[in-house]
Amino acid sequence: MTLAVARPKLKTREARVTLTRRSRTTVADMAISNKKLQKIMTLPINQIFRYLQNRSRVQVWLHEQSDLRIEGRILGFDEYMNLVIDDAEEIMVKKKTRRAIGRILLKGDNICLMMNTGN
Repeated sequence: MTLAVARPKLKTREARVTLTRRSRTTVADMAISNKKLQKIMTLPINQIFRYLQNRSRVQVWLHEQSDLRIEGRILGFDEYMNLVIDDAEEIMVKKKTRRAIGRILLKGDNICLMMNTGN
């Protein structure tokens, strides 16, 4: 089964050429902009993998607990962003205290933000 598509009848040759050129330019522009977008965009999983590879110390801000943060090195993670963190420390922001808690499994549901601490 084939579908028939109605084309607009253009009276002059110039109008037909203009319509064709616009279509091609638009498609080419979209292809170029998609390539630029692909180069810029970094997936969250890829960023976490970089932290894992570089053995970076990360700080995790917790969802709905703005005064408590977790800091440590990522040992592993999965597709749900569950993290295994080694040498983890609990940081109380308001009290400005730290408490060592060792190796932990942090559920991905609790993660609000993750950043490299530079240490």
